[in-house]
Amino acid sequence: MNFSRQALFSLLAGSALVCNTQAVLYGDEQYGDIEGGRFWAFHGNGVAVVNPETCAVEDTIDGDDLPERWYDGVYMEYHNHDVSESRHDHVRKLAHEHEDEHNHYILINSGLSSDPDPVTGEVTSEILVFDTDTRSLASRIEGGGRMVHSYGVHNRNEFWSHSDLDGMFYIVHLSDLNDHIGETVTKFEDTPSHGKLLWSESSKLGNRAFATGTSEKILWEVNMETRTDVRKYNYANDVPEDVCRGLHAIAYSSQSEHIFAECSGGGGILEFNVANDNIEFLYRHADQTGSLYETPDGKYVVATNKSNNKMHVFKPEGNGVQHAIEAEVTLDGNPSTVSFYPKGSDNFIACMPQVENPIENQSFKCDYYDGCNDARSEEDVNAGVCLYDPADNSKLLRITKDSDEEQALQTGTGETAPYYNACNRCKVDDNFENGECICTPNCGSCQSDKSSSDSDIGSYCVDLNGLISESAGAITHIPGAGAVNTSGGYGSTECGYGRTYRTHKRGGKYDASVANVPDDSIVIVDMSTQTMKCHVKIDGAPSRVLYVPPNNNENDESGALSLNSSFFKYSLVFVGMLASMVF
Repeated sequence: MNFSRQALFSLLAGSALVCNTQAVLYGDEQYGDIEGGRFWAFHGNGVAVVNPETCAVEDTIDGDDLPERWYDGVYMEYHNHDVSESRHDHVRKLAHEHEDEHNHYILINSGLSSDPDPVTGEVTSEILVFDTDTRSLASRIEGGGRMVHSYGVHNRNEFWSHSDLDGMFYIVHLSDLNDHIGETVTKFEDTPSHGKLLWSESSKLGNRAFATGTSEKILWEVNMETRTDVRKYNYANDVPEDVCRGLHAIAYSSQSEHIFAECSGGGGILEFNVANDNIEFLYRHADQTGSLYETPDGKYVVATNKSNNKMHVFKPEGNGVQHAIEAEVTLDGNPSTVSFYPKGSDNFIACMPQVENPIENQSFKCDYYDGCNDARSEEDVNAGVCLYDPADNSKLLRITKDSDEEQALQTGTGETAPYYNACNRCKVDDNFENGECICTPNCGSCQSDKSSSDSDIGSYCVDLNGLISESAGAITHIPGAGAVNTSGGYGSTECGYGRTYRTHKRGGKYDASVANVPDDSIVIVDMSTQTMKCHVKIDGAPSRVLYVPPNNNENDESGALSLNSSFFKYSLVFVGMLASMVF
Protein backbone atom coordinates (compact mmCIF):
# COMPACT_ATOMS: atom_id res chain seq x y z
CA MET A 1 0.00 0.00 0.00
CA ASN A 2 1.44 3.37 -1.02
CA PHE A 3 0.79 6.92 0.12
CA SER A 4 1.92 10.23 -1.25
CA ARG A 5 5.07 11.52 0.35
CA GLN A 6 3.31 14.51 1.88
CA ALA A 7 0.42 12.45 3.25
CA LEU A 8 2.68 9.88 4.84
CA PHE A 9 4.81 12.40 6.64
CA SER A 10 1.81 14.40 7.73
CA LEU A 11 0.56 11.14 9.23
CA LEU A 12 3.86 10.64 11.00
CA ALA A 13 3.87 14.14 12.37
CA GLY A 14 0.29 13.76 13.61
CA SER A 15 1.19 10.51 15.30
CA ALA A 16 4.11 12.20 17.10
CA LEU A 17 6.53 9.70 15.65
CA VAL A 18 10.07 10.86 16.21
CA CYS A 19 13.29 9.49 14.74
CA ASN A 20 16.20 9.60 17.15
CA THR A 21 18.96 9.49 14.56
CA GLN A 22 21.65 12.04 15.34
CA ALA A 23 24.62 11.07 13.18
CA VAL A 24 25.27 13.65 10.51
CA LEU A 25 27.89 13.48 7.80
CA TYR A 26 26.66 15.65 4.97
CA GLY A 27 23.19 16.66 6.10
CA ASP A 28 20.98 14.77 3.64
CA GLU A 29 21.29 11.27 5.11
CA GLN A 30 17.72 11.41 6.42
CA TYR A 31 16.32 11.50 2.89
CA GLY A 32 17.97 8.17 2.16
CA ASP A 33 15.36 6.60 4.41
CA ILE A 34 12.65 7.44 1.86
CA GLU A 35 12.35 4.88 -0.92
CA GLY A 36 11.17 5.60 -4.43
CA GLY A 37 13.49 8.48 -5.29
CA ARG A 38 16.08 9.04 -8.01
CA PHE A 39 19.85 9.14 -8.12
CA TRP A 40 21.39 12.19 -9.75
CA ALA A 41 24.73 11.42 -11.37
CA PHE A 42 26.98 14.43 -11.97
CA HIS A 43 29.39 13.66 -14.80
CA GLY A 44 31.70 15.27 -17.32
CA ASN A 45 28.93 16.15 -19.76
CA GLY A 46 26.11 17.12 -17.43
CA VAL A 47 23.69 15.37 -15.09
CA ALA A 48 21.82 12.08 -15.46
CA VAL A 49 18.70 11.31 -13.41
CA VAL A 50 18.60 7.56 -12.77
CA ASN A 51 15.63 5.45 -11.68
CA PRO A 52 17.10 2.63 -9.56
CA GLU A 53 14.04 0.42 -9.96
CA THR A 54 14.12 0.40 -13.76
CA CYS A 55 17.90 0.90 -14.00
CA ALA A 56 17.34 3.58 -16.63
CA VAL A 57 18.35 7.17 -17.21
CA GLU A 58 14.99 8.92 -17.29
CA ASP A 59 16.19 12.50 -17.69
CA THR A 60 19.34 14.49 -18.44
CA ILE A 61 20.56 18.03 -17.85
CA ASP A 62 23.35 19.25 -20.09
CA GLY A 63 24.87 22.41 -21.46
CA ASP A 64 28.22 23.95 -22.21
CA ASP A 65 27.98 26.04 -19.05
CA LEU A 66 28.12 23.01 -16.72
CA PRO A 67 31.49 22.02 -15.24
CA GLU A 68 33.36 18.94 -16.40
CA ARG A 69 34.15 17.96 -12.82
CA TRP A 70 32.15 18.17 -9.60
CA TYR A 71 32.87 18.19 -5.89
CA ASP A 72 30.54 17.56 -2.94
CA GLY A 73 26.87 18.44 -2.90
CA VAL A 74 23.70 17.75 -0.91
CA TYR A 75 19.96 17.56 -1.45
CA MET A 76 18.03 20.13 0.64
CA GLU A 77 14.46 21.28 1.23
CA TYR A 78 13.70 24.88 2.11
CA HIS A 79 11.04 25.54 4.72
CA ASN A 80 9.79 29.05 5.22
CA HIS A 81 9.53 28.89 9.00
CA ASP A 82 11.78 28.81 12.03
CA VAL A 83 13.73 25.55 12.02
CA SER A 84 16.38 26.34 14.60
CA GLU A 85 14.81 24.84 17.71
CA SER A 86 14.38 21.16 16.91
CA ARG A 87 17.44 18.94 17.28
CA HIS A 88 15.64 16.06 15.60
CA ASP A 89 14.66 18.28 12.77
CA HIS A 90 14.66 15.96 9.82
CA VAL A 91 11.45 14.02 10.56
CA ARG A 92 9.60 17.23 11.43
CA LYS A 93 10.75 18.82 8.21
CA LEU A 94 9.81 15.83 6.11
CA ALA A 95 6.37 15.89 7.71
CA HIS A 96 5.92 19.60 7.10
CA GLU A 97 3.50 20.57 4.33
CA HIS A 98 5.38 22.50 1.71
CA GLU A 99 4.71 26.21 1.56
CA ASP A 100 6.00 26.41 -1.99
CA GLU A 101 5.65 23.96 -4.84
CA HIS A 102 9.32 24.35 -5.74
CA ASN A 103 11.50 24.18 -2.66
CA HIS A 104 13.59 21.08 -3.31
CA TYR A 105 17.16 21.65 -4.36
CA ILE A 106 20.56 20.17 -4.92
CA LEU A 107 23.43 22.48 -4.05
CA ILE A 108 26.76 21.18 -5.35
CA ASN A 109 30.28 22.52 -5.71
CA SER A 110 31.85 22.86 -9.13
CA GLY A 111 35.11 20.96 -9.45
CA LEU A 112 36.62 23.81 -11.48
CA SER A 113 38.19 27.01 -10.17
CA SER A 114 38.89 30.27 -11.97
CA ASP A 115 42.30 31.51 -13.01
CA PRO A 116 43.82 33.93 -10.49
CA ASP A 117 42.58 37.50 -10.86
CA PRO A 118 45.39 39.45 -12.58
CA VAL A 119 45.16 42.24 -9.99
CA THR A 120 44.15 40.62 -6.70
CA GLY A 121 45.26 37.05 -7.36
CA GLU A 122 41.89 35.87 -6.06
CA VAL A 123 40.68 32.46 -7.19
CA THR A 124 36.98 31.62 -7.14
CA SER A 125 34.72 28.66 -7.83
CA GLU A 126 30.98 28.12 -7.95
CA ILE A 127 28.13 26.51 -6.10
CA LEU A 128 25.50 25.32 -8.59
CA VAL A 129 21.87 25.10 -7.49
CA PHE A 130 19.48 22.68 -9.20
CA ASP A 131 15.69 22.70 -8.78
CA THR A 132 14.87 19.02 -8.46
CA ASP A 133 11.17 19.54 -9.20
CA THR A 134 11.79 21.11 -12.60
CA ARG A 135 15.08 19.24 -13.04
CA SER A 136 16.87 22.37 -14.14
CA LEU A 137 19.75 24.62 -13.15
CA ALA A 138 18.31 27.35 -10.89
CA SER A 139 21.32 29.52 -10.07
CA ARG A 140 25.08 29.81 -9.69
CA ILE A 141 26.77 31.28 -6.62
CA GLU A 142 30.39 32.43 -6.58
CA GLY A 143 32.53 31.49 -3.60
CA GLY A 144 36.12 30.76 -2.70
CA GLY A 145 38.53 28.72 -4.78
CA ARG A 146 38.47 24.91 -4.77
CA MET A 147 35.37 24.39 -2.66
CA VAL A 148 35.43 20.62 -2.10
CA HIS A 149 33.43 19.57 0.95
CA SER A 150 29.94 20.87 1.61
CA TYR A 151 27.18 20.32 4.15
CA GLY A 152 23.42 20.76 4.34
CA VAL A 153 22.75 22.27 7.75
CA HIS A 154 19.05 21.60 7.32
CA ASN A 155 17.95 22.70 10.78
CA ARG A 156 19.12 26.20 9.82
CA ASN A 157 18.17 26.15 6.13
CA GLU A 158 21.87 26.68 5.38
CA PHE A 159 24.40 25.18 2.99
CA TRP A 160 28.04 25.38 4.13
CA SER A 161 30.84 24.98 1.57
CA HIS A 162 34.54 24.95 2.43
CA SER A 163 37.22 26.58 0.27
CA ASP A 164 40.58 24.86 0.43
CA LEU A 165 42.36 27.91 -0.98
CA ASP A 166 41.25 30.55 1.52
CA GLY A 167 40.31 28.23 4.42
CA MET A 168 36.81 29.66 4.84
CA PHE A 169 33.28 28.29 4.92
CA TYR A 170 30.89 30.04 2.53
CA ILE A 171 27.26 29.92 3.68
CA VAL A 172 24.13 29.99 1.50
CA HIS A 173 20.72 30.46 3.11
CA LEU A 174 17.99 28.69 1.16
CA SER A 175 15.82 31.79 1.20
CA ASP A 176 18.26 33.40 -1.28
CA LEU A 177 19.82 31.10 -3.84
CA ASN A 178 21.54 33.86 -5.77
CA ASP A 179 24.41 34.61 -3.41
CA HIS A 180 26.07 33.49 -0.21
CA ILE A 181 25.10 35.44 2.89
CA GLY A 182 28.28 37.52 2.90
CA GLU A 183 29.54 36.08 6.19
CA THR A 184 32.32 33.51 6.12
CA VAL A 185 33.77 31.35 8.87
CA THR A 186 37.58 31.24 8.96
CA LYS A 187 39.30 28.14 10.35
CA PHE A 188 43.02 28.51 9.94
CA GLU A 189 45.77 30.24 11.87
CA ASP A 190 48.56 30.71 9.32
CA THR A 191 47.97 28.34 6.40
CA PRO A 192 44.62 27.74 4.64
CA SER A 193 44.10 24.11 3.74
CA HIS A 194 41.67 21.34 2.95
CA GLY A 195 39.22 20.61 5.75
CA LYS A 196 35.86 19.35 6.95
CA LEU A 197 32.95 20.34 9.20
CA LEU A 198 31.22 18.30 11.90
CA TRP A 199 27.82 19.38 13.15
CA SER A 200 25.18 17.28 14.87
CA GLU A 201 21.48 17.28 15.58
CA SER A 202 22.30 16.17 19.11
CA SER A 203 21.04 18.51 21.81
CA LYS A 204 24.30 17.82 23.64
CA LEU A 205 26.19 19.92 21.10
CA GLY A 206 23.56 22.61 20.57
CA ASN A 207 25.14 25.37 18.48
CA ARG A 208 28.60 23.81 18.69
CA ALA A 209 30.30 22.43 15.59
CA PHE A 210 33.88 21.41 14.88
CA ALA A 211 36.15 21.86 11.88
CA THR A 212 39.44 20.41 10.69
CA GLY A 213 42.32 21.56 8.51
CA THR A 214 45.03 19.34 7.08
CA SER A 215 47.96 21.72 7.52
CA GLU A 216 47.74 22.81 11.18
CA LYS A 217 47.62 20.90 14.46
CA ILE A 218 44.35 22.48 15.53
CA LEU A 219 40.80 21.31 16.18
CA TRP A 220 38.48 24.28 15.63
CA GLU A 221 35.18 24.91 17.40
CA VAL A 222 32.55 26.90 15.50
CA ASN A 223 29.37 28.52 16.81
CA MET A 224 26.69 27.73 14.22
CA GLU A 225 24.40 30.48 15.47
CA THR A 226 26.91 33.33 15.32
CA ARG A 227 28.85 31.75 12.45
CA THR A 228 32.19 32.38 14.12
CA ASP A 229 35.10 30.26 15.26
CA VAL A 230 35.03 30.47 19.05
CA ARG A 231 37.77 28.12 20.19
CA LYS A 232 40.82 26.33 18.87
CA TYR A 233 42.55 23.39 20.50
CA ASN A 234 46.21 22.96 19.57
CA TYR A 235 47.15 19.34 20.12
CA ALA A 236 50.85 19.71 19.23
CA ASN A 237 51.92 18.78 22.75
CA ASP A 238 49.65 15.72 22.82
CA VAL A 239 51.25 13.81 19.93
CA PRO A 240 54.81 13.08 18.74
CA GLU A 241 56.30 15.97 16.81
CA ASP A 242 56.60 14.13 13.51
CA VAL A 243 53.04 12.77 13.27
CA CYS A 244 49.56 14.16 12.66
CA ARG A 245 50.47 17.39 10.86
CA GLY A 246 46.75 18.24 10.63
CA LEU A 247 43.25 16.77 10.80
CA HIS A 248 40.86 15.63 8.08
CA ALA A 249 37.89 13.28 8.58
CA ILE A 250 35.84 13.90 11.70
CA ALA A 251 32.96 12.20 13.55
CA TYR A 252 31.04 12.66 16.79
CA SER A 253 29.98 9.94 19.21
CA SER A 254 26.72 11.14 20.73
CA GLN A 255 26.90 8.49 23.46
CA SER A 256 30.32 9.43 24.80
CA GLU A 257 30.35 13.07 23.64
CA HIS A 258 33.73 12.47 22.01
CA ILE A 259 35.13 13.75 18.72
CA PHE A 260 37.16 11.46 16.47
CA ALA A 261 39.52 13.12 13.99
CA GLU A 262 41.71 11.49 11.36
CA CYS A 263 45.34 12.61 11.25
CA SER A 264 46.52 13.88 7.88
CA GLY A 265 49.94 12.70 6.75
CA GLY A 266 49.81 9.70 9.07
CA GLY A 267 49.51 9.40 12.82
CA GLY A 268 46.25 7.54 13.38
CA ILE A 269 43.02 8.92 14.87
CA LEU A 270 42.79 11.44 17.70
CA GLU A 271 39.99 11.20 20.26
CA PHE A 272 38.81 14.32 22.08
CA ASN A 273 36.30 14.74 24.91
CA VAL A 274 34.08 17.74 24.07
CA ALA A 275 31.56 17.41 26.92
CA ASN A 276 30.78 20.27 29.28
CA ASP A 277 31.48 22.97 26.71
CA ASN A 278 35.17 22.05 26.64
CA ILE A 279 37.79 20.35 24.43
CA GLU A 280 40.11 17.84 26.06
CA PHE A 281 42.60 15.58 24.26
CA LEU A 282 41.96 12.01 25.29
CA TYR A 283 43.86 9.44 23.23
CA ARG A 284 45.68 8.75 19.98
CA HIS A 285 44.64 5.53 18.22
CA ALA A 286 47.99 5.16 16.49
CA ASP A 287 47.19 1.95 14.59
CA GLN A 288 43.80 2.97 13.19
CA THR A 289 42.95 5.58 10.58
CA GLY A 290 40.47 6.34 7.80
CA SER A 291 37.18 8.05 7.05
CA LEU A 292 35.00 8.31 10.16
CA TYR A 293 31.28 7.80 10.71
CA GLU A 294 28.94 7.37 13.64
CA THR A 295 26.39 4.62 13.08
CA PRO A 296 22.84 6.03 12.82
CA ASP A 297 21.90 4.64 16.24
CA GLY A 298 25.01 6.08 17.89
CA LYS A 299 26.25 2.68 19.10
CA TYR A 300 29.58 2.76 17.27
CA VAL A 301 32.04 4.89 15.35
CA VAL A 302 33.27 3.22 12.18
CA ALA A 303 36.49 4.01 10.30
CA THR A 304 37.01 2.77 6.74
CA ASN A 305 40.76 2.54 6.27
CA LYS A 306 41.32 2.73 2.52
CA SER A 307 45.09 2.98 2.83
CA ASN A 308 45.50 -0.20 4.85
CA ASN A 309 42.55 -2.23 3.55
CA LYS A 310 40.73 -2.38 6.86
CA MET A 311 37.58 -1.37 8.69
CA HIS A 312 37.68 -0.46 12.41
CA VAL A 313 34.70 -0.35 14.78
CA PHE A 314 34.99 1.74 17.97
CA LYS A 315 32.66 1.24 20.91
CA PRO A 316 31.99 3.99 23.48
CA GLU A 317 32.94 3.14 27.07
CA GLY A 318 31.54 6.29 28.66
CA ASN A 319 32.41 9.94 28.74
CA GLY A 320 36.07 10.64 29.35
CA VAL A 321 37.13 7.05 28.62
CA GLN A 322 38.77 6.18 25.32
CA HIS A 323 36.68 4.07 22.96
CA ALA A 324 37.42 0.37 22.74
CA ILE A 325 38.27 -1.34 19.46
CA GLU A 326 35.19 -3.53 19.18
CA ALA A 327 36.11 -5.12 15.85
CA GLU A 328 38.60 -4.88 12.98
CA VAL A 329 38.51 -6.63 9.65
CA THR A 330 40.68 -6.74 6.53
CA LEU A 331 38.91 -5.68 3.33
CA ASP A 332 41.30 -5.95 0.40
CA GLY A 333 40.95 -3.52 -2.47
CA ASN A 334 40.88 -0.16 -0.67
CA PRO A 335 37.37 0.23 0.82
CA SER A 336 35.89 3.70 0.33
CA THR A 337 33.44 5.57 2.54
CA VAL A 338 30.47 3.78 4.12
CA SER A 339 26.67 3.84 3.80
CA PHE A 340 24.45 2.33 6.50
CA TYR A 341 21.27 0.34 5.87
CA PRO A 342 19.12 -0.84 8.81
CA LYS A 343 18.76 -4.57 9.41
CA GLY A 344 16.23 -5.33 12.12
CA SER A 345 15.80 -2.90 14.99
CA ASP A 346 19.37 -2.83 16.30
CA ASN A 347 21.73 -3.62 13.45
CA PHE A 348 23.09 -2.08 10.26
CA ILE A 349 24.59 -3.26 7.01
CA ALA A 350 27.62 -1.10 6.18
CA CYS A 351 28.38 -1.00 2.46
CA MET A 352 31.39 0.57 0.78
CA PRO A 353 32.67 0.44 -2.82
CA GLN A 354 36.27 -0.51 -3.54
CA VAL A 355 38.79 1.95 -4.96
CA GLU A 356 41.22 -0.73 -6.18
CA ASN A 357 43.23 -0.10 -9.36
CA PRO A 358 41.23 -1.80 -12.16
CA ILE A 359 44.13 -2.16 -14.67
CA GLU A 360 44.15 -5.93 -15.06
CA ASN A 361 47.83 -6.71 -14.54
CA GLN A 362 48.18 -4.11 -11.76
CA SER A 363 45.08 -4.86 -9.64
CA PHE A 364 45.94 -5.65 -6.00
CA LYS A 365 49.64 -5.14 -6.80
CA CYS A 366 50.12 -1.51 -7.77
CA ASP A 367 48.34 1.68 -6.68
CA TYR A 368 48.79 4.78 -4.54
CA TYR A 369 47.68 3.10 -1.33
CA ASP A 370 49.42 -0.28 -1.51
CA GLY A 371 52.50 1.07 -3.23
CA CYS A 372 53.86 0.67 -6.73
CA ASN A 373 57.47 1.55 -6.17
CA ASP A 374 59.51 -1.40 -5.05
CA ALA A 375 59.99 -3.74 -8.01
CA ARG A 376 62.13 -6.74 -7.13
CA SER A 377 61.51 -9.21 -9.92
CA GLU A 378 60.34 -9.71 -13.48
CA GLU A 379 56.99 -10.63 -11.99
CA ASP A 380 56.80 -7.22 -10.31
CA VAL A 381 57.73 -5.49 -13.57
CA ASN A 382 55.00 -7.41 -15.40
CA ALA A 383 52.55 -6.23 -12.73
CA GLY A 384 53.44 -2.60 -13.48
CA VAL A 385 55.51 -2.00 -10.34
CA CYS A 386 58.16 0.71 -10.74
CA LEU A 387 61.85 0.70 -9.81
CA TYR A 388 63.02 4.08 -8.52
CA ASP A 389 66.45 5.62 -8.13
CA PRO A 390 67.60 5.10 -4.52
CA ALA A 391 69.23 8.55 -4.64
CA ASP A 392 65.95 10.19 -5.73
CA ASN A 393 62.84 8.13 -5.09
CA SER A 394 60.73 10.44 -7.26
CA LYS A 395 62.62 9.40 -10.42
CA LEU A 396 62.67 6.07 -12.22
CA LEU A 397 66.03 4.32 -12.07
CA ARG A 398 68.13 4.95 -15.18
CA ILE A 399 71.32 3.27 -16.37
CA THR A 400 73.95 5.18 -18.36
CA LYS A 401 75.69 3.33 -21.18
CA ASP A 402 79.24 2.18 -20.43
CA SER A 403 78.97 3.29 -16.82
CA ASP A 404 80.03 1.36 -13.74
CA GLU A 405 76.33 0.83 -13.06
CA GLU A 406 75.83 -0.87 -16.42
CA GLN A 407 78.88 -3.02 -15.84
CA ALA A 408 77.53 -4.09 -12.46
CA LEU A 409 74.17 -4.86 -14.01
CA GLN A 410 75.69 -6.95 -16.78
CA THR A 411 78.01 -8.96 -14.55
CA GLY A 412 75.94 -9.23 -11.39
CA THR A 413 73.36 -11.82 -10.51
CA GLY A 414 70.61 -9.21 -10.63
CA GLU A 415 69.34 -10.22 -7.22
CA THR A 416 70.86 -7.39 -5.20
CA ALA A 417 70.14 -3.67 -4.86
CA PRO A 418 69.60 -1.41 -6.59
CA TYR A 419 68.59 -3.47 -9.64
CA TYR A 420 67.38 -6.78 -8.24
CA ASN A 421 65.73 -8.57 -11.17
CA ALA A 422 63.70 -5.54 -12.15
CA CYS A 423 66.18 -3.96 -14.59
CA ASN A 424 66.84 -6.83 -16.95
CA ARG A 425 65.68 -4.80 -19.96
CA CYS A 426 68.78 -2.62 -19.58
CA LYS A 427 70.98 -5.65 -20.27
CA VAL A 428 69.85 -5.26 -23.91
CA ASP A 429 71.65 -2.59 -25.96
CA ASP A 430 68.56 -1.79 -28.04
CA ASN A 431 66.82 -0.47 -24.93
CA PHE A 432 69.27 2.41 -24.58
CA GLU A 433 68.23 5.74 -26.04
CA ASN A 434 70.68 8.62 -26.17
CA GLY A 435 73.00 6.61 -23.98
CA GLU A 436 70.42 5.96 -21.27
CA CYS A 437 68.08 3.10 -20.35
CA ILE A 438 65.09 3.27 -17.99
CA CYS A 439 64.67 0.08 -15.98
CA THR A 440 60.84 0.20 -15.77
CA PRO A 441 59.48 2.71 -18.31
CA ASN A 442 56.11 0.99 -18.68
CA CYS A 443 55.11 1.03 -15.01
CA GLY A 444 52.49 2.65 -12.82
CA SER A 445 50.50 5.43 -14.48
CA CYS A 446 52.95 5.36 -17.44
CA GLN A 447 51.79 1.90 -18.51
CA SER A 448 50.53 2.08 -22.08
CA ASP A 449 48.06 -0.81 -21.89
CA LYS A 450 45.33 0.22 -19.48
CA SER A 451 42.94 -2.66 -20.16
CA SER A 452 40.74 -2.75 -17.08
CA SER A 453 38.24 -5.05 -15.42
CA ASP A 454 35.96 -5.07 -12.38
CA SER A 455 35.74 -8.86 -12.25
CA ASP A 456 37.42 -8.90 -8.83
CA ILE A 457 36.45 -5.37 -7.78
CA GLY A 458 33.11 -3.98 -6.64
CA SER A 459 31.71 -3.35 -3.18
CA TYR A 460 31.75 -4.77 0.32
CA CYS A 461 28.75 -5.04 2.63
CA VAL A 462 29.38 -5.84 6.30
CA ASP A 463 26.79 -6.96 8.84
CA LEU A 464 28.00 -4.96 11.87
CA ASN A 465 26.48 -7.19 14.56
CA GLY A 466 27.70 -10.24 12.69
CA LEU A 467 31.20 -8.80 12.46
CA ILE A 468 31.28 -8.02 16.17
CA SER A 469 30.02 -11.48 17.09
CA GLU A 470 32.44 -13.03 14.56
CA SER A 471 29.60 -14.74 12.72
CA ALA A 472 30.30 -16.55 9.49
CA GLY A 473 29.00 -14.66 6.49
CA ALA A 474 29.19 -11.24 8.12
CA ILE A 475 31.20 -9.91 5.18
CA THR A 476 29.82 -9.99 1.64
CA HIS A 477 32.02 -9.13 -1.32
CA ILE A 478 30.14 -8.10 -4.46
CA PRO A 479 32.59 -8.47 -7.38
CA GLY A 480 31.69 -6.97 -10.73
CA ALA A 481 30.07 -3.95 -9.07
CA GLY A 482 32.15 -1.43 -10.98
CA ALA A 483 35.51 0.24 -10.51
CA VAL A 484 37.03 3.69 -10.97
CA ASN A 485 40.10 4.70 -12.91
CA THR A 486 43.09 5.34 -10.69
CA SER A 487 44.14 8.98 -10.47
CA GLY A 488 47.45 10.03 -11.97
CA GLY A 489 50.25 11.31 -9.79
CA TYR A 490 50.62 14.85 -8.53
CA GLY A 491 53.64 15.62 -10.75
CA SER A 492 56.35 15.01 -8.17
CA THR A 493 56.73 11.26 -8.65
CA GLU A 494 57.44 9.95 -12.13
CA CYS A 495 54.78 7.44 -13.25
CA GLY A 496 53.19 7.64 -9.80
CA TYR A 497 49.54 7.40 -8.81
CA GLY A 498 47.52 9.85 -6.74
CA ARG A 499 44.72 9.44 -4.24
CA THR A 500 41.62 7.99 -5.84
CA TYR A 501 38.06 8.55 -4.67
CA ARG A 502 34.83 6.71 -5.35
CA THR A 503 31.73 8.49 -4.14
CA HIS A 504 28.42 6.78 -3.47
CA LYS A 505 25.04 7.51 -1.92
CA ARG A 506 22.30 5.51 -0.28
CA GLY A 507 18.69 5.92 -1.40
CA GLY A 508 16.18 3.56 0.19
CA LYS A 509 17.54 0.04 -0.03
CA TYR A 510 19.93 0.96 -2.82
CA ASP A 511 23.48 2.26 -2.75
CA ALA A 512 24.69 3.92 -5.97
CA SER A 513 28.39 4.46 -6.67
CA VAL A 514 30.26 6.10 -9.53
CA ALA A 515 32.25 3.91 -11.91
CA ASN A 516 34.43 4.11 -15.04
CA VAL A 517 34.84 0.35 -15.50
CA PRO A 518 33.51 -1.45 -17.43
CA ASP A 519 32.13 1.90 -18.65
CA ASP A 520 31.15 5.31 -17.31
CA SER A 521 28.18 4.41 -15.18
CA ILE A 522 26.34 4.42 -11.89
CA VAL A 523 26.48 1.01 -10.21
CA ILE A 524 23.53 0.16 -7.98
CA VAL A 525 23.81 -2.35 -5.15
CA ASP A 526 20.78 -3.69 -3.29
CA MET A 527 21.82 -3.31 0.33
CA SER A 528 18.89 -5.40 1.59
CA THR A 529 20.26 -8.49 -0.18
CA GLN A 530 23.88 -7.37 -0.58
CA THR A 531 23.78 -8.08 -4.30
CA MET A 532 24.40 -6.00 -7.39
CA LYS A 533 21.26 -4.79 -9.09
CA CYS A 534 22.65 -3.13 -12.23
CA HIS A 535 25.09 -0.87 -14.05
CA VAL A 536 23.45 2.22 -15.55
CA LYS A 537 25.58 3.65 -18.35
CA ILE A 538 25.77 7.44 -18.53
CA ASP A 539 27.17 9.91 -21.03
CA GLY A 540 30.34 10.97 -19.24
CA ALA A 541 32.74 10.15 -16.43
CA PRO A 542 30.82 10.59 -13.14
CA SER A 543 32.28 12.62 -10.25
CA ARG A 544 29.45 12.58 -7.72
CA VAL A 545 26.10 10.89 -7.15
CA LEU A 546 23.30 12.22 -4.92
CA TYR A 547 19.86 10.96 -3.94
CA VAL A 548 16.62 12.92 -4.36
CA PRO A 549 13.55 11.50 -2.57
CA PRO A 550 10.25 11.24 -4.46
CA ASN A 551 8.10 14.32 -4.77
CA ASN A 552 4.35 14.37 -4.25
CA ASN A 553 3.59 13.68 -7.91
CA GLU A 554 5.46 10.40 -8.31
CA ASN A 555 3.31 7.29 -8.49
CA ASP A 556 3.66 3.54 -7.94
CA GLU A 557 5.09 2.87 -11.38
CA SER A 558 7.94 5.31 -10.86
CA GLY A 559 8.76 4.00 -7.39
CA ALA A 560 6.45 5.83 -4.98
CA LEU A 561 7.16 6.04 -1.29
CA SER A 562 6.19 2.73 0.23
CA LEU A 563 5.49 1.59 3.77
CA ASN A 564 7.99 -1.16 3.06
CA SER A 565 10.84 1.35 3.23
CA SER A 566 13.48 0.92 5.90
CA PHE A 567 12.56 4.31 7.31
CA PHE A 568 9.22 2.96 8.49
CA LYS A 569 10.52 -0.41 9.49
CA TYR A 570 13.38 0.63 11.69
CA SER A 571 13.51 4.35 12.37
CA LEU A 572 10.18 4.97 14.06
CA VAL A 573 8.61 4.28 17.41
CA PHE A 574 4.99 3.15 17.55
CA VAL A 575 5.45 0.97 14.48
CA GLY A 576 2.63 -1.25 15.60
CA MET A 577 0.22 1.67 15.74
CA LEU A 578 1.19 2.73 12.23
CA ALA A 579 0.83 -0.82 10.95
CA SER A 580 -2.66 -1.09 12.36
CA MET A 581 -3.63 2.16 10.66
CA VAL A 582 -2.40 0.90 7.30
CA PHE A 583 -3.48 -2.69 7.34
